[in-house]
Amino acid sequence: MAAGKVWLVGAGPGDIGLFTLKGAAVLQQADVVVYDSLVGEGVLAKIPEHARLINVGKRANHHTMVQEDINKVLLEEAEKGNKVVRLKGGDPFLFGRGGEELELLSENGIPYEIVPGVTSPISVPAYNGIPVTHRDFCSSLHIITGHKRAGQEYDIDFKALNCSTGGYLQRTSCRRHGPGYAGSSSSERNNSRTEAGGCYCRYPQGRGGQTGDRDTCHYCCGKGMFSG
Repeated sequence: MAAGKVWLVGAGPGDIGLFTLKGAAVLQQADVVVYDSLVGEGVLAKIPEHARLINVGKRANHHTMVQEDINKVLLEEAEKGNKVVRLKGGDPFLFGRGGEELELLSENGIPYEIVPGVTSPISVPAYNGIPVTHRDFCSSLHIITGHKRAGQEYDIDFKALNCSTGGYLQRTSCRRHGPGYAGSSSSERNNSRTEAGGCYCRYPQGRGGQTGDRDTCHYCCGKGMFSG
């Protein structure tokens, strides 16, 4: 039997209007859809009736399936000759573990394709009127995760990131601007890490749910630009 193929499809931040045309077209061809918890209801409603669904969603402290097993599911379904869509919230390669999923497929010669998705660190601030770059205030963009692999130390140098000359969180100006890509509990931990690194100012935060109103995240902005 000929091997199937796997598509890693970014479902966007929740709003069906931000799901890409290519993503929708690929989804209609799927024999199997392996989806996660951050896919919007509008996107899930577009899954064809003939497709078999496998829920591998993760939430804080609750994983339906560990990542290594998700990787194996994609491989096994493709080896059966199926067209497999791995449907992931946001973009597959921005903290979406898409790279990890491709490693096993590559090792076993399974063809795959990436369909990028609209990512929430850009779209959610935009929906709330917050530009993530601005010529007068923000000359670079930093997107950080609030979660590391289990057992690994958090290795981001917050002092270098936030407290260097012209860096965001300075009290006088914002030359860099970074949304913290995490939920509220992780955002508080990052505040503490920032202070421990010698930067004693709090993130002014824009709060906004996903564009589909499924989850609330924090977007950390340079002082003086925006109020949450």
